[in-house]
Parts: sequence; C-alpha cells; structure tokens
Amino acid sequence: MIETSAITLPPHFSSLTIGGKKFEFWALQGTGLAQNVWSETNISSSRNGYGQVASVHSSSTTKREFWVRLSSGKEKQIALPDNTSFAVREGHQLSLICMKCDFLSADSFYYMAVTNHTTDATAILDNDWMIKRFSGLEKSQGVLNLFVLFTLGAGLIPIALYSNWINNRYGKSINQRVGDVASFLFKHGFQASQS
Repeated sequence: MIETSAITLPPHFSSLTIGGKKFEFWALQGTGLAQNVWSETNISSSRNGYGQVASVHSSSTTKREFWVRLSSGKEKQIALPDNTSFAVREGHQLSLICMKCDFLSADSFYYMAVTNHTTDATAILDNDWMIKRFSGLEKSQGVLNLFVLFTLGAGLIPIALYSNWINNRYGKSINQRVGDVASFLFKHGFQASQS
C-alpha cells in the first residue's frame, strides 16, 4: 500500500507517459538506521579437452543494503546495486523515490532511487527486471527461449535488438525522470520537501 506521508511533486515531475502507459512518481522521507556491507565471491572453472581443470576464475562483488525509517514510522530494507559507493549511516536524511504504473495493481509500486540529503548523493536502484515487466518482455520470455532454440541461436539477434529498444524506450525515460525528481528534492532540501 502507498504511504500516506508521500511528498507530492510538481505535476511536470509526478507523471510520465510512455507508449500509452502512465507512470506516477512521488517521494518518501526517512532516516537512515543501519547499513550492511558484505562481499560475495564467485568461483568458476573451465576444463580442457581431457576433462581436466584448465583454469579457475574468481570474481568478487560488494553488496550493500540499508534500513530506513520512513516518516510514517514504518521501517524498510533497501538493497543497493552491486559495487555501488552509495553509503548510509544512522541518522542520515533520506528520500526514497517511488513509482507506480497504471496497468499494475493499485497497491503495487517500486522504489526507484534513494537520495541521501546528508551526503548529497543519489543511487538508482536495480530496475532492469521492472523494465522487462512494464514492457511485457517478462511474460513472453518462454516463447522467446523457444524462438532461440528453433532458430539455432540466430534468434538471439532480434531478441537483443528488441531488448535494447525496450531499454531505450522505457529505461532511459524512467531513469531520466527519476534523476529529475532527485534534483528537485536536492534543490528544495529535506526539510522543505516535508511540508
């Protein structure tokens, strides 16, 4: 359910229409409580023609999440994108930029970004899966997999082009609007945006 303590944005920031789908934006104010940072290591290997291990590869990813207490008193856990430098400490003043779409459930919305008014930093949250959902690409994934199988892999080219087009159409426009909202929140300050 959408928080009743949402910050109302000016009309030119609060809505966006793409391909007949209307997206609404607002922000929630909160205070940072705690941040968790950890590292995950993935190890993989490749084998030579004799089945012997030829090489071993490892990669490490820094993961971050934080807790925020909203002005309504509710506490939320937010996962940050991998390897981000965005940081939150207890007491930092935060805004969560939220978005919903008119063709989803009335109570469904997404956290799109977080702004830290104490450090003047913004982090766009991971939203690739959401872009696929809005575009309908998520529902058709099984059919797309069959298409790739029946075309012996050649189907990957049109799928990659379509996926790129979806990202350009939805992702760039939505992320641009989120950036505009973040700039508005910074310009008007944490305390001013609470009124």
